[in-house]
Amino acid sequence: IPNFKGGASEPISRNNKDALKDVDPTMKQHVSNFGSYFGDQPFTGGPLYIGAIVILFFVIGMFVVKGPFKWWLLLATAMSLMLSWGHNFMSLTNLFLDFIPGYDKFRAVTTILVIAEFTIPLLAILTINKMVAEKDFYKQNKKMLMYAMGAVIGLTLLITITPSTFTNFYTSREYEQIEQSVKGQPNSQELLNSFFAAVTTARQQILVSDALRSLSFLILAAALTWFFLRYRFKNEIFIYSLLALILMDLVTVDRRYLSADDFVKKSANVIPFPKSPADEMIHQDTAKSYRVLNIGASTFNDAGTSYYHQSLGGYHGAKLKRYKELVDYSLSGEIATLKSVLQNPDSSILGIVFGQPAINMLNAKYIILKGDQPPIENKGALGNAWFVSSQKIVANSDSEIAAINKFDPRTTVIVDERYKDKIAGFSFDNRDYSALISLTDYKPNHLIYKSSSKTEQLGVFSEIYYDKGWNAYIDGKSSPYFRANYLLRAMRIPAGDHIIEFRFEPEVVSTGEKISFGSSLLLILLLIYAGYSGFRTKKQA
Repeated sequence: IPNFKGGASEPISRNNKDALKDVDPTMKQHVSNFGSYFGDQPFTGGPLYIGAIVILFFVIGMFVVKGPFKWWLLLATAMSLMLSWGHNFMSLTNLFLDFIPGYDKFRAVTTILVIAEFTIPLLAILTINKMVAEKDFYKQNKKMLMYAMGAVIGLTLLITITPSTFTNFYTSREYEQIEQSVKGQPNSQELLNSFFAAVTTARQQILVSDALRSLSFLILAAALTWFFLRYRFKNEIFIYSLLALILMDLVTVDRRYLSADDFVKKSANVIPFPKSPADEMIHQDTAKSYRVLNIGASTFNDAGTSYYHQSLGGYHGAKLKRYKELVDYSLSGEIATLKSVLQNPDSSILGIVFGQPAINMLNAKYIILKGDQPPIENKGALGNAWFVSSQKIVANSDSEIAAINKFDPRTTVIVDERYKDKIAGFSFDNRDYSALISLTDYKPNHLIYKSSSKTEQLGVFSEIYYDKGWNAYIDGKSSPYFRANYLLRAMRIPAGDHIIEFRFEPEVVSTGEKISFGSSLLLILLLIYAGYSGFRTKKQA
């Protein structure tokens, strides 16, 4: 029953208008805007739905399919379900987090249900195959078949008749939130009771409606299966009829979340994000590389800025941990400060922008306040690379990120103690204030800088530190670099004129290419051998 817990986290009125028909008219408006989902997850885009008919044949398969393969499928399904419970079964979850390599990289524990999405349909297919292949299937498995069908259809019928027996229609968290909102009002408890009685009515209607829908599909599939097994008409009629029912079951649920409105002609969507006047003005800057900060949008949920520019914001489900921490501890606060100041700009604005160390060391050259207004050019942005005149050694990463909010990145570099050997013997006393460093060529996997100085300098680069693949070179010779300012790169650059390069050269890619080439070559040789052997055999015959 896909809407057993109300479906997606969206207002009840969006896709469940019939759910409001029996709601108290005085509460209808409030309930219509209340969420349809009433499960324990913070939010959801919808249920993971394999199909009522597929579940039916999976359950039948539990009784009628024989052999060890069935038990492996059942074990894998059970393990997938239990792992998806996450903090509701922490002993198992912690076991996998601690001892199974890579398991802690999943964004959500429910990702593991992809195993059940494979094993459940597979056992269902094996069940259908057994029904088709064994002419005496009905005679051999009549009792088990009736038990399995009765269990699935009977449970769905019970849920339809007495839904409140199987679930509550609101969570304690929801109750507490509404209780706080009506606190202090006259008859607050009566209001609270009336509201949740109306919510229960609406959500119960959503569940019952979906249960009836699933029950209809289950009865049709069970009847089709019984008639096929009892009277043995053509296999093709049974299989294609069953396939049609399964498709109807799945597609009608899919269309709740992906309707015709979600499909547009390619020509109508060539440019997914309209270019704003601010974007047009920024693109007049021909510099090799700079970044843009859009505080007029939801900075870290906005994709439009990243479509046109290298952005400090944007959204991705898999986040760089150190950058996310910088966002939480530094960038969010700096952005909030800018927003408050830029709403009422005055002569102090320049000083405020210069005083945002994280924004400036990330080279946010332009700040968008509103798309239809000219962008603000940030004169405090430090560029792609710069030389510093002092250092601050800190004990660990915690101290390093804490120091970000109170230092001047133009002159000072913050270095974790574990990297202090990289600057051992370096002297800031001989700082050449005429020294220059600039980006001359930019590709996402290859950066080239040109430097000129009379003495050795310590350069900081406005690029994320990632030593698992990024290598540094000075005049073509491999050179060490280290992490600075919590997440940037830094390196010592000798006196004179030099070309500095950063190249992304992960060993895993090189190794993978060799394995891929060897495998392809082996496959070609095997095909040649197979063709030659077949030709020789045919010739001898």
